[in-house]
Amino acid sequence: MTTRSLQLSVSLLSTLALCLSACGDDSGASASGDAGSSADSSEASTDGASSVGSASDGAGTTEAPPAWVPAAGISITSVELNQGTGQDIARGGDWVEPAGRTSFVVQERDAVVRVHFTVPDDWSPREVEARLHLSYLDGRDETLTQALLVEASSEPASLDSTFTFTLRAEDGQAVPGAKFQVELYEPTGAGQGEPAVWRTPDDGPNWVGFEADPAQLKIMIVPIHYKGDGSDIVAEVTDEDLARIEDAFFETNPVQEVLLELHSPLVFAESLGGDIFSGLSPLLTAVAQLRAAERPADNVYYHALLDQGCQFTGCTEGGGLLGQAINIPGPSMGEANLRVASSMYYKPDGEITGLSLETMVHEHGHTQGLMHVFCPSGGSFGNDPSFPDPEGKIGAWGLGLRSRQLHEPGVEFDYMSYCRPAWLGPWTWNKTYERARSRRGPRT
Repeated sequence: MTTRSLQLSVSLLSTLALCLSACGDDSGASASGDAGSSADSSEASTDGASSVGSASDGAGTTEAPPAWVPAAGISITSVELNQGTGQDIARGGDWVEPAGRTSFVVQERDAVVRVHFTVPDDWSPREVEARLHLSYLDGRDETLTQALLVEASSEPASLDSTFTFTLRAEDGQAVPGAKFQVELYEPTGAGQGEPAVWRTPDDGPNWVGFEADPAQLKIMIVPIHYKGDGSDIVAEVTDEDLARIEDAFFETNPVQEVLLELHSPLVFAESLGGDIFSGLSPLLTAVAQLRAAERPADNVYYHALLDQGCQFTGCTEGGGLLGQAINIPGPSMGEANLRVASSMYYKPDGEITGLSLETMVHEHGHTQGLMHVFCPSGGSFGNDPSFPDPEGKIGAWGLGLRSRQLHEPGVEFDYMSYCRPAWLGPWTWNKTYERARSRRGPRT
């Protein structure tokens, strides 16, 4: 077997082992929203908020920087942490304890922290500075700052309207034991009235909630050399294609890294038409036999990519299949050979379609133990009766860490449904995290 390897790692943020009740196994951020300056916690940066003036006699003099005081009127409503699906880690002035959390927080994975707030009706637009204080078990302390012209209350659908920070794994900010506290400041005299909820947690820094267990995803990508029906088509997977595939899997899986390996093409000469009943079963059998012969680690998934020059099997314009998994395996070592899936790989004009990428994520979900999710117009079979939302909605704000695209909870559906647009919420996030950390295996 000849192989090429692509290892694209991205890390992000979180700290306590979460007590979760639903963990059974079975759009763009601005630069100002992400980038904050770093300073020692005892003297946070003011992002250049000093002023320069001139004396009455015309001689230029540098005035002292303004004194900073707790911002008046503005009130923090929540601090949200989002690595793919959002959850509150503080509400008002209170820290959210583990029992109140909704999702696992993955160590060494970037995490976006959003500070949501309200302002009164008589608010006078002005600049407010948020300071995110961080402390770590190794004794480090740092403060990230962001200045924002606040004109109205924040909106969850806009990254630009909230104070938005990124805890970066590469900077050591996404580690177990990290604590946080957020404060809002403004120059003396800028606002009127008394401070409201200007600091949270109000009783001092508390845990972000990063898990101690590592989690990674290993997938062998198997391009198919299709010779059925007189065809002779090789699914061409370029480095750029691999990067897009890795992005799709990384954004929708609670892991530190996605490790993709590109297999040499597998020749398949049987005919694969548009029959949804026989589907891709013959191909899946061949790929399962390949996996068994190569005997990879138990935590390696095999995913076949089939190019027939169209989106659906047999080029049936919607009557065929987009993809198929061989089964829905459990977490045991004895079910490793069932970690096999296939997807139609359509590249009109040389670029993978979004539907092909979504199909890969969906079919891979089956190999992680996920059943279908019901949605009103989906028509899927084998739906999981324990899914919490009766319409298959994701239930929490989603965020693509690479794309910086927001996903609305009341609009988007779980990616294991047949409805679009699709993302994931806490329920699927937690189930796949449990599977990823239980199947992490030895690092190689």
